[in-house]
Amino acid sequence: MKLRNANKAQVAMFIIIGILVVGAILILIFISKYIEASEDSNNFPELNTYINNIHRNALTCTVYMLGKDGKQELGLPTLQQTEEKANLYLPSLINPDWKTFPQYKIKQNTITSKVSLSLNDVSTLITNNFIATKDTIVTEFKDFSAKVPIRYAHIHKIADIQFKDPAINLNELADVDLDKEIKIGNRTTFKFTDKQSKIDNKDYEFFFSK
Repeated sequence: MKLRNANKAQVAMFIIIGILVVGAILILIFISKYIEASEDSNNFPELNTYINNIHRNALTCTVYMLGKDGKQELGLPTLQQTEEKANLYLPSLINPDWKTFPQYKIKQNTITSKVSLSLNDVSTLITNNFIATKDTIVTEFKDFSAKVPIRYAHIHKIADIQFKDPAINLNELADVDLDKEIKIGNRTTFKFTDKQSKIDNKDYEFFFSK
């Protein structure tokens, strides 16, 4: 009798487990019909516009700071060294205020960048992975790009000529203006002004000291 009761209890337990498993599967099927998960940023264009503006502003601020760094630092870093520095600056300047969009639930993850300094502009690839949820739509944002028309590598090339041979008259060789800014003891700070590169409608300034 006890054995029969034990068998009945086991059967009942298996039936309950089976019902729970089937129920869980049905719930997942039901949810999947109503929740859309995608990487299409066009789902939420206002978020896409907002974060792209932040990325471009962060890149602009980064390039501005790179130009000013030479006031405090001796020597002229290579372009590769400067790109590495830019990749430290830029992510720290990307601080979206998601409270601006209370209608979304947003999970923010790590931000990284890969800055490229070229002759005609400064560009970056930004990995800014965040997930936005609104109602039943879930969208993952990840890869972005930004560019500013600052001729950083061009200016750097001219600065490198001056750095290696101060006797050269760059005003006759280059299309940027050069001024010796400050001289303290054996240290001289040089300022280059490029009228073809603008930040907030102002000529871009690049400094280095030696």
